[in-house]
Amino acid sequence: MELLRFAVFDVDGTLVDSFHNIVSAVEKSCIANNLEVPTSQIVRRGVGLSVDKAFSAFLPNICEAKLKNVVRDFEDVVQTQIHSKDYVEPLYTGVHECLQQLEKDGVLLGIATGNSRRGLDAFLERQGLEKMFINTKTADENLGKPNPEMLLQAMKEVGAEPDMTVMIGDTVYDILMAGNAGVGSIGVSWGSHGKKELLEAGANEIIDSLSQTKGIFDKITLRDVT
Repeated sequence: MELLRFAVFDVDGTLVDSFHNIVSAVEKSCIANNLEVPTSQIVRRGVGLSVDKAFSAFLPNICEAKLKNVVRDFEDVVQTQIHSKDYVEPLYTGVHECLQQLEKDGVLLGIATGNSRRGLDAFLERQGLEKMFINTKTADENLGKPNPEMLLQAMKEVGAEPDMTVMIGDTVYDILMAGNAGVGSIGVSWGSHGKKELLEAGANEIIDSLSQTKGIFDKITLRDVT
């Protein structure tokens, strides 16, 4: 019987280098609302969370009304950036090759991201990745990371078992979500959070290149298969 294996990817900081755009959008939306602009180091700590949770972490004393406004403005700024002629959003090296190799091996591919549906769909279309993933989950349709809801929903939809599912991401929120869902996890070393943090959060393995994904994914999902 063929194994049903499922690889679920984070987006920002894992597949795409978008941190500079996130910092810029946070700065502009805070200025528009007369709020203190958090440092890039503080913003980096919130990457991976849903937008509302991230701003709550950036600005712990913000009131609900201000939070709603700044989240709305952030999402509008992101859309403006996307349609700017000088917008830069490079994929990390080896994204297409990694996804194509997993797909060739019969692995189902999914996404679980703190991004919005609007933002994720625009990203997938721009990068020509919209047909690569069997399902995609966003934080405006599900509870955000590290809550396991979007990962559990993704698994349920495809019929994947926890021991055949692996979450790949760059933040402790990805790793904690995987642990909360009872699945394996791979941390990437080039994103928002460091190797030590990812391992302490429970990552099974850390990779330094997307070319390593297949080997580590096989190691985790096939460890109990004879």
